[in-house]
Amino acid sequence: SRSPLAPARSLEFSVPLGQYVAWPHAGDYRVKLLYHDETDIADDASVAGRILSSSPEFTVRVLPRKLEVTKAELARLRQCIGELDVDAAVTLVSGHWHEELRFEREPATAEDHLFRGGWTSVVVLLDALRDQGLEPKRRAVVLGMLWNIVGLHNPTSSVHAGALGAYRWLATWPGAIQPARRSMAEFGDQRGELDLAAQRKLSELWLALRDGIELSVTD
Repeated sequence: SRSPLAPARSLEFSVPLGQYVAWPHAGDYRVKLLYHDETDIADDASVAGRILSSSPEFTVRVLPRKLEVTKAELARLRQCIGELDVDAAVTLVSGHWHEELRFEREPATAEDHLFRGGWTSVVVLLDALRDQGLEPKRRAVVLGMLWNIVGLHNPTSSVHAGALGAYRWLATWPGAIQPARRSMAEFGDQRGELDLAAQRKLSELWLALRDGIELSVTD
């Protein structure tokens, strides 16, 4: 329900920031919340021209992400890097991974395994990007999978044009049966040639994320 808020009165509420922001790495962030009482603005690229309510600016401190994985699981995910389908167009989704996401079938491909691995897979994918010998087509799939899981650094934006070569958009990951975190994205297929310079720049952006993840390996 809606009701007027009298002058000098305040309203207490909580905001699950993780549903709206994917923090690129650990550190301090200056944040200001904007709100419209009639329109969902979470996915808007710009709010220019709107009359909005605004919070005071505050600081969010993001701590390093701590993960635990077994040796067997880590080995399987690393094996998936070599099993990626480098001959097909890179699959991209606008519905990203989250911990509550459920699937209607068992994983059938290396990409399936990596997507379901979530943040553990992100570590494996970032480590793969560090390999200077990683062939461009495989690097393109790795960059696509990072976008699919995390939802950062859209590889099809004009800034990163050519980083993937050919790609295809899907609304959600194949087999997912629960709503995913969504971001602004496109749909359809796109053919194109790989731009190695664009690929290197995008890889560098992603690698900045690695230092903010601590991985513990167990038996």
